[in-house]
Amino acid sequence: MEGPYCKPLLAVFIILLQTIFGNCEVQVLRPIGKAKIQPLSLSVIQRETQFKIHCLFKGPSDTESRSPIKVLDIQKDFTLFEAIIPVRNVTNHKLILKSKSTSETLKMALNFFPTRYAQFEFYGSNCEFEVKGSTDKSKYSAIVKNCGAEEDYTMYQYFKAKLNLSDEIVSVTSFPESEKYWKYVNVSESYEPEDTATAILNKDLMAEDGVKVRNLDFDVFALGHRPPQRRKMCESLVWTFSLI
Repeated sequence: MEGPYCKPLLAVFIILLQTIFGNCEVQVLRPIGKAKIQPLSLSVIQRETQFKIHCLFKGPSDTESRSPIKVLDIQKDFTLFEAIIPVRNVTNHKLILKSKSTSETLKMALNFFPTRYAQFEFYGSNCEFEVKGSTDKSKYSAIVKNCGAEEDYTMYQYFKAKLNLSDEIVSVTSFPESEKYWKYVNVSESYEPEDTATAILNKDLMAEDGVKVRNLDFDVFALGHRPPQRRKMCESLVWTFSLI
């Protein structure tokens, strides 16, 4: 963002960080930048009556998936891959890509349209995000910027956690159904004046109640809401950065 509003917005974000972290020492856990795993194209392959979805993407060299993927080219900063997914129905195809070296995961929900054969632009790919955390691993913040605008997609950013209770595993988000667990992990998001998210762990109370954090993630979620006649092959994308 440029122009006369930059400094006021920056000041607001600095105040937000001071409110969250207080006197805690803060470290950058994920420097500002785009996600390392990026989709490049989707297309449909037809052989007689059989259809497959072909995906080109780039990512770190250790990118892996449950779907078969193949290395096509190795560059200095990224590796080029392809994945081929058999078509079994119109919707509910998924491609999940993970990189342990960057702690990132990309989940893509795919549609199959025999009359729409390709997609080369993916909303959310230009988003840049940064994640910071206190050195005692109790407070986290994130900011997302430069996503651009797309009328048929909505961007969300949020922290989510899973907790080990004495008799069950529960998910914690900012949705009301998680409210009774906010005393352990308080997560929140803001979309004005900047796209930000926070997570605060009450470690003392968790220790007292025997609750443990199973994992804590930060998500950047691009959700499509096009009418049926305008849907793209990629219905949604979720980039996840794993913290715990």
